[in-house]
Amino acid sequence: MDVSVSSGTGRVNNIGLIADQQNYITIGGLMLLLGAVLAIAGRRREAVGESGKDCRACPICAETIKIAALKCKHCGSDTSSTAKTGEETQPAGDAEDIVGTQIWIARGAILAVFVGIILVSLMRH
Repeated sequence: MDVSVSSGTGRVNNIGLIADQQNYITIGGLMLLLGAVLAIAGRRREAVGESGKDCRACPICAETIKIAALKCKHCGSDTSSTAKTGEETQPAGDAEDIVGTQIWIARGAILAVFVGIILVSLMRH
């Protein structure tokens, strides 16, 4: 992008436009770093979430407990009857999948906003 303007004596650098471009480059670089950090942190969280496949939800308080647990560590209720009969309606992993999907939707929305800001700023010049 040309940062000079014509004047009576020739072309002169537009310092304001140069500073504006530097701001956009700096903000873009920071957004790139932030996106990389979010992507790495998201992968780590997913790896930790997959280790909970041997868990289920407590029928009383809905907190995550081990499948073999006879008593809930959160509310103290007896879960031995549901553990033996298998009355569990939904494994605890399904809720984590929904939360994971919502996180990816939020990340996509944030990315779309940033891309929109960048495109609008590029079209102005």
